[in-house]
Amino acid sequence: MALGLLILGNCSEKPKEKSVEITKEIQQPSETQTKPKFKNVASQVGLDFKNLNGEELKKIFLIESEAGGCAFLDFNNDSFLDVYLTNGTFLNGETNGGNRLYKNNGNGTFTDVSESSGSDSKSWSMGVAAADYDSDGDLDIYVTNYGENQLYQNNGDETFSEVGKEAGINVGGWSTGAAFGDYDNDGDLDLYVANYVSFVPDKTPKPGETKFGKWKGVDVIVGPQGLEGESDNFFENNGDGTFTEKTKEANLLGGEKFYGFSVVWQDLNGDGWLDLYIANDSTPNFIYFNQKDKTFQESGIISGVAYNEDGKEQAGMGVSIGDFNSDSKPDIFVTNFSDDTNTLYQNDGKGFFSDVTFQTGLGESSLKYLSWGTGFADFDNDGDEDIFISNGHIYPEAEKFNFNTKFFQENQIYENLGNSTFKDVSSLVGLSEKKSSRGASFGDFNNDGNIDVLVLNLNDLPSLYQNENLNGNNFISVQLVGEGKNTFAVGSLVEIYANGVYSQKCIKSGSSFLSQNDYRLHFGVGKNKIIDKIVVNWATTNKKTVFEQVNSNSFVKIYANDKIEVKAI
Repeated sequence: MALGLLILGNCSEKPKEKSVEITKEIQQPSETQTKPKFKNVASQVGLDFKNLNGEELKKIFLIESEAGGCAFLDFNNDSFLDVYLTNGTFLNGETNGGNRLYKNNGNGTFTDVSESSGSDSKSWSMGVAAADYDSDGDLDIYVTNYGENQLYQNNGDETFSEVGKEAGINVGGWSTGAAFGDYDNDGDLDLYVANYVSFVPDKTPKPGETKFGKWKGVDVIVGPQGLEGESDNFFENNGDGTFTEKTKEANLLGGEKFYGFSVVWQDLNGDGWLDLYIANDSTPNFIYFNQKDKTFQESGIISGVAYNEDGKEQAGMGVSIGDFNSDSKPDIFVTNFSDDTNTLYQNDGKGFFSDVTFQTGLGESSLKYLSWGTGFADFDNDGDEDIFISNGHIYPEAEKFNFNTKFFQENQIYENLGNSTFKDVSSLVGLSEKKSSRGASFGDFNNDGNIDVLVLNLNDLPSLYQNENLNGNNFISVQLVGEGKNTFAVGSLVEIYANGVYSQKCIKSGSSFLSQNDYRLHFGVGKNKIIDKIVVNWATTNKKTVFEQVNSNSFVKIYANDKIEVKAI
């Protein structure tokens, strides 16, 4: 049964009135329960792309060590996730094979359609974000570069046209993270682009030429400290396929030069308007609260998310937002440099956060890793959110010395134990290969009800970790179809109630480290065969839709006109 009611619609806190009792007694996996197993199947399924990002183990400049992002996206609307991988190039002017778009064949394999689709950027690419910016019903692709950025408009026939210049968002310089979100609730999607450093090879010091080119007494690449930062950019969607820069007008700190990396839009204080979180490298992180008048207020220090609990700035790389303790308030997880911890900021409500990294078991075990891509996801379908982290150093010199860290590192999964703590189970789930990994994306590429992970590896083949979860837990996958301009319902919040299990997730464009996740929202529900209630808080329209008694182990498509389609696996 569907009911249409009015409430705040953008990723806000869950409704106060609930007909289903919610408890914190989430189903907890026992030590003997079968854990998910991850197998890298990239080569077997046709992902034969090798990232080229400068010389493999001879890194002179920072840009040769810091790419890049990847994406799970359904570019042709066939309900199977396709893959987009960014690529670098060489500073001597040599080009590469370009970025890669792989079409999902629907049988667990992929076909390279990069050239035929026209999306094979041959720039030095960094990040990727997907969104329907022109409101025509299919996903477009925005690519950030060292050099002008590119916007690939989806033509609806499995081809793209590059329209960045015409749209007004072909930023130059060195751009990194990008994300689309509707900041003014007018229905169309606006764009924030983070920028990193002002890089000119002939004017940039080489290893050993400055104090910023030393690491533990060893000559290494310089930066970001010692290099000039770049200003970020914010673009308002004009609703006609073009954008207008509104960075200063929106009171965003675009005029100040920080080392911007990853960007996420979500309502973080429960007022029904999208806020912004920016992970900055070696400078304080930003949280911009939406003032509901087309302006923002930066409140990182006041809110407790600019620094760690010791009051120190960190090397913010990737960021993910999720509700790790199922209290209906979105929490923030940020990845950082080696010899430092990643940081989990618990949302205390009303725009305030606490660093709970060590209390939750995420601190000490992260010290030897340099971390990048990350995501909250329920890998074992038990009803709470686990954490994935991709790791890899920027200094090849780390392989030569005993510095308690290496250039090639294992990726990690932390299992949520259901009591606000995590346990590193990486070695138990099959994450043993060592690469220098960067961006990570999350989605169910083979539609088997388990969340898989796509990872871009520096100067290497990608990793596609197929989740072979056999513990018998159930799931439900929810896809929203919006009305009006916001066709993919970006910014909408979905809540699941199932026999004491509560979970909420928000639809986002851009996340992790310079990457894009599946637009479908995946929820684990333990052994529950029935979902008591699905609540959709629609962005832009301020409408709530409720569906009751839905079978689990289903892919559900919900439309803004209260229509629902349920497809069981």
